[in-house]
Amino acid sequence: MCMGLNYAGSIKKLKVGKKKVENILKEPDMKDKLIHLLCTTLLVLFFGVAFSVISDHFGKGAAAKDGWLTLLILAILNLFNFNYWKEYFSSSSSPVGQNSLSILVLAEFSPSSQKMARVLEFFEKLLPETRQYSGCRGVEVLTESETGRIILVEYWETKEKFIAYKDWRTETGVFDELLAMLDSEPVFRFCDHTRI
Repeated sequence: MCMGLNYAGSIKKLKVGKKKVENILKEPDMKDKLIHLLCTTLLVLFFGVAFSVISDHFGKGAAAKDGWLTLLILAILNLFNFNYWKEYFSSSSSPVGQNSLSILVLAEFSPSSQKMARVLEFFEKLLPETRQYSGCRGVEVLTESETGRIILVEYWETKEKFIAYKDWRTETGVFDELLAMLDSEPVFRFCDHTRI
């Protein structure tokens, strides 16, 4: 009887743990963070083992053969991550760099003159999280003094990633909160970079 209770309790804990993991993976850009963590860990392991093997090799008068297979395996695993690191470093250098295939999103917001400062404060709190969202390469905030419009210049890896971000903001109620402060619906324009 006692074994049955422990077994049932263990199953319940596993189900709760599985739900927690599923909820964590549903968070925006969590999968990207986990992939980045894995790639970084493999790279650090490679350099750590390389240093250890090479120092042992020369420390023992070039007679040590231990660790070379491990080093080779880690090198091969890191070769699989080559494209990841190539994309990572090319995208973080500049949102509009020559190698960048990002799209530009121009988002225009028209708050009333009384709510302009409030909307800017709203963006100030909101945008650090936006800049960390998967696929976002950068966001700039501009104000147009003649019309009182706020223009966000956003750089995204793809249009789909921006739409996923916008859907997430809608689901969490943030977009509706912003709409309540505006005189009219925001306008979104999608632009592709040219090589000119």
